[in-house]
Amino acid sequence: MSLDASGADHAEQLPIEEGRWKEKFTPVEGVSDSEAVSVHIGSDPEHGPILEVGPWLAGGWFAGFEYSEALPLTTGTIRGMYK
Repeated sequence: MSLDASGADHAEQLPIEEGRWKEKFTPVEGVSDSEAVSVHIGSDPEHGPILEVGPWLAGGWFAGFEYSEALPLTTGTIRGMYK
């Protein structure tokens, strides 16, 4: 995954490794976290480490990841792959 900042001459790579990404999702009353959604760092033979969300069986508004460090305060584009 990379972050392309406007006006920057390069893309900053965000490493996909344990400890850098926090699993985040909206819990649902009466459903255990492990039953609601699967959120973890996995591996793809073609692309290497990946952030995996799903299956999402129950949840409120959000399921995904949050980067552990602050990103630069600038306009930019997050690029990655969705499958």
